[in-house]
Amino acid sequence: MSRIAKKIFAAAALIVLVLFAGTCEEDEGIPTGNLARPDKISYISGNGQSGIQNNRLAQPFIVQVLDSDNNPVPSHKVSFEVTSGDGTIAGTGEKSQEAVTNSSGITSAYMVLGTDSINTVSAISVGITGTSLSGSPVVFNAFALSSGESPPDTNGNGGTTPPDTTTEEIPEADSIYIVSGNNQTGEVNAIMPLPLVVAVLDKDGQLMAGAQITFTVKQGFGRIGLEGSDPGNEGTLTLTSDQDGLAVVTLLLGPGPDLDNTVVAEVRRTDGTVVSVSFSAQALPMPDTANRLLLLSGQDQGYNGAYVVTAELPLPLVVRVVDTTRTGVDGDIQGAPISNFPVLFTAFSPSGDGSLNDIPDQEPAGTGRLEALTDEDGLAAVRWTLGSETGVPDSLDLLRNNNYLVAVVVFADGSQDSVIFFATGVPQAAASIVAAGGTQFTKIAGTAITGLGVLITDRSGNYVKNVGVSYGISVTPGGGRIDQPYQATDIYGYTDVTIDQLATKVGDMTINASSGAVGGSGINFTITIKPDAPVEMLLADGDGQSSEEGSAFAAALKVLIFDQYRNGVPDVLVSFQLTGGSASLSPIIVMSDSDGAAECTVTPLAAGNITVTATATISGVPTTKTFNLVATAPAP
Repeated sequence: MSRIAKKIFAAAALIVLVLFAGTCEEDEGIPTGNLARPDKISYISGNGQSGIQNNRLAQPFIVQVLDSDNNPVPSHKVSFEVTSGDGTIAGTGEKSQEAVTNSSGITSAYMVLGTDSINTVSAISVGITGTSLSGSPVVFNAFALSSGESPPDTNGNGGTTPPDTTTEEIPEADSIYIVSGNNQTGEVNAIMPLPLVVAVLDKDGQLMAGAQITFTVKQGFGRIGLEGSDPGNEGTLTLTSDQDGLAVVTLLLGPGPDLDNTVVAEVRRTDGTVVSVSFSAQALPMPDTANRLLLLSGQDQGYNGAYVVTAELPLPLVVRVVDTTRTGVDGDIQGAPISNFPVLFTAFSPSGDGSLNDIPDQEPAGTGRLEALTDEDGLAAVRWTLGSETGVPDSLDLLRNNNYLVAVVVFADGSQDSVIFFATGVPQAAASIVAAGGTQFTKIAGTAITGLGVLITDRSGNYVKNVGVSYGISVTPGGGRIDQPYQATDIYGYTDVTIDQLATKVGDMTINASSGAVGGSGINFTITIKPDAPVEMLLADGDGQSSEEGSAFAAALKVLIFDQYRNGVPDVLVSFQLTGGSASLSPIIVMSDSDGAAECTVTPLAAGNITVTATATISGVPTTKTFNLVATAPAP
């Protein structure tokens, strides 16, 4: 692709972002590197900090996401998660926070320390296929100190701070200024006559060599390059200031439709803050006779549900640029084809990760990714890979047209034309089963329980319907019944089951939910079975004993409180009362234990027959049991 062609493409992108700002993120649809496919996550700064308990750390944890060509990947999600310690992510009060990379592929999060001494935070990111990026997770360690406590020795030198190996203070970048190159005007796709020059100063106001300056095209889809070189396809370039504290780049204006071009130069201070300056340039359109954009083929692919998310559509998306004031080849009334004209293609999906590429060695010959120049027949074409998320439940009526692509051109008079392609991506095969709610329950013996739910999703987290899930009793202390153990997921990937009768014996009962479509051991629900209400009281021990006057009967008087399934019922109040003879009782009021037992010790005070009555309220009615004992006179 020629230099001019590359530049023409870039400017058209802003039109799409302006026209469709309500449906996409700020950086969406403008890839860098290898189609902005995230490949790796790298540590930047923030590890090994110490701070006072319950306070925010001074510096953020900073990472960068890059593609396979080491280009920064903007608008990519990174999850910061506290994996050990009681700290939280600042601003959320939670253990995790999702952040999005900026145009330099960089994102960050602060930590608020708790009281635990050692804290660990992991920065985690996955690619468009759902697999972890190379380098993920990036692990940060932080240390919480009590007031007056020294930081831990993390340097291996026996001290609490790193050894001082420098002989003089290292300069720190503090500010950045424009030297020259601002407010220029030129023709679209033309290199500006003056380079863009910035100067970096340290905190003492001295020009600073060796500072890292990042130049980024923010508006207009121009390209930047090293001074004296032909700008390639770069929208971001990082340079080191020279011995005079200067950094210089060359700007090639974008092709339109946005004729305002902006380049931001920024430098990061050691405290993590960023200072920047902005260059502005105005592009002037070139004359052309093109005045219409036509959609030729590739529309409505997947309308019948044939293609899953992340699939590359089989048909290319083809458009034609024409001049309707002239007749085309063989009398084509649609107009004469215009060759070498830039067309901007931008894909939108619920997940924002759809991608485009060219069609090598095929006709019509699209020349690249999101930008394409028309061929001699006025045709431009790209291939479209759908995004990874469906955005809606698994119903074809709802899924249809969940991905769309806009092709935009801008003409010489500043007017625009656009066409929209629609495509449908349905969920992939079921890949995951998770609990849809709690997995720990407590219920009464012999009762029923509902709502043991699971979710079935594909590898991108999309709901999958009509997936069979089997429920079974894997552990039971006694009995249990599931009348309809086989269920199928709905359009939200959800299903649940009713356990028609739980175990009739106390203990832990386990219900397993599994799916052959997913594999693995499935999800276990644990139900702790408690006894039912008391229904009877029985004499268990101590009846019919004899003992000498003054000596306690050998066995304590014991009753058992049972439910309908003969489970011992705890916490039932039982009173023991002397109803005949002379004796002392201890205790006279007692609560039944976990086995449903209540006991009383009896000591006769005089010879003769002794009766003791145990009373408990069973099913709302006082219930009694009587023990008959005999006390004998002491031997002479």
